[in-house]
Amino acid sequence: MPANAQLQKSEKQLEAMLLLNQRSTENPTYTVPCATANFNLFATAAFTVGEAIDTPLGYFATAAPSTGYCNYSRTAFIAGKGQYMHLAIMTNKNTSIASAYIYLFADWDRDGIFETDLGKHALTTVATSETPGVKIPISIPSTAVNGKTRIRAFLTTGNVTAIHPNGSLSSGYIHDFVVFVSEPVSTPGKVLITTASNNPSWGTTVIESNTLPENGRYPTGTAVTFKALRQGAVEFIGWSDGTELVSTSAEYTTTANATLFLVGIFKTATASLEAPQTSTANEPIWYQIKNAQTDTRLNRFLAYSATIPAGYTTALRIEKPEDFSDPFLWRLEPSANGMVKLVNKGTAMQVAADGTLNTALNVQINGSDFKIDPSGHANGSYSIKYNNNATQLLNGGLSFNVVLYNAGVGTGSGWYFYRVPDLSTSVRPTSYDKPLVSFAGDELHCARLTPGSSIALYSVSGHALLQFTASHTSHIQPFTPKGAFIAVVKTSGNTYFTYKLMK
Repeated sequence: MPANAQLQKSEKQLEAMLLLNQRSTENPTYTVPCATANFNLFATAAFTVGEAIDTPLGYFATAAPSTGYCNYSRTAFIAGKGQYMHLAIMTNKNTSIASAYIYLFADWDRDGIFETDLGKHALTTVATSETPGVKIPISIPSTAVNGKTRIRAFLTTGNVTAIHPNGSLSSGYIHDFVVFVSEPVSTPGKVLITTASNNPSWGTTVIESNTLPENGRYPTGTAVTFKALRQGAVEFIGWSDGTELVSTSAEYTTTANATLFLVGIFKTATASLEAPQTSTANEPIWYQIKNAQTDTRLNRFLAYSATIPAGYTTALRIEKPEDFSDPFLWRLEPSANGMVKLVNKGTAMQVAADGTLNTALNVQINGSDFKIDPSGHANGSYSIKYNNNATQLLNGGLSFNVVLYNAGVGTGSGWYFYRVPDLSTSVRPTSYDKPLVSFAGDELHCARLTPGSSIALYSVSGHALLQFTASHTSHIQPFTPKGAFIAVVKTSGNTYFTYKLMK
């Protein structure tokens, strides 16, 4: 089954669902349609916004469902009759899929028949937003029957005039979303603001404000900040409202003027091959620098650490496999006459040479100058020349060390530069000094803190419930609500840790 991150409901909201469910003597029975799954196109998210929404839908998936028919009854949402909402559906559609459509139906009278055709909707084409999807306006009739019912969505590449709500689908997915219809939602002067991560394993999203919300609702005009916390080697792409990115900043502040549901879009970090450019310590650009050798030195990257790992004989080396840790990351510090210094991220040490050929190099606080130019080789690599001398080229040695070599244009003296995305504010996934956070009765217990750490507790829909700063290495804070929560600890050194807690 696909990874699923659904918005959990508070006890009060669950009770409201149960009451709505009990107002009718029986729940409607629906025909289960047949569908052949199309694993190349699937819904990555579905959520609801609008004045009708009391509790939003929040479905997220990182992989295609294994079956063509999907009944997501656990992701039920509550909506008021006689009001409007939007259903946003995001997909993984890419340029290899020419077109795709959503066909939507609803059963507002709870008789098991989808009598309302909510239309055919074309998915947006892929844009830089990376959120191809559609926002579908829905007016819930004032005559809708209170209680549990369904909205049915057909996702397919098929462009047909009409689809029967109980019909089969030859290529695609049929989703049944469960909705509890209630009396009209009335919260004058307040708007529902919600957030979720497209993949909780990749990152956490929260909402911060100087005003604490009431059941996720903020007074109109309140400033709210959406904050994204990456988990490890992950990129944050931006905040999507379902069809476009409204911001690419990890911290996005807006004013609560209308109901809003923003999805934090994360993806696994990847390095991109590009032409090298210089940068400073204040605004660094980090590269993995790959040697162009094609023999036993294939796929090895420039690396440095004071501790020499097993299998190597030098601290400065060409190593594999690479990762996003500090030993593999380098920036190009501008130097005199268009040359650069190669600066390691974790240590700030610089590659040093004295011009001697075929001798293992090391690093120094003040390293040597190198000129980086296209090598002229057909492989598109770059030469790294000591003091701009074409007979003293940085080269990956046979024993996986790093040397100067007079080789002319060749694979061994060529290098590729892979730019690494900014991961400076990632959440640290594991550590020996990780703070401890847990519930004990009606108290939140925090231990192994650094004084000055800030601790915040959020609902699973991202709303801040509790925030405080610890002045000691441990702290106990009264907290009586029950449910599922997200705790975030920000140390005095700006390292983040996240926790999923149940009480």
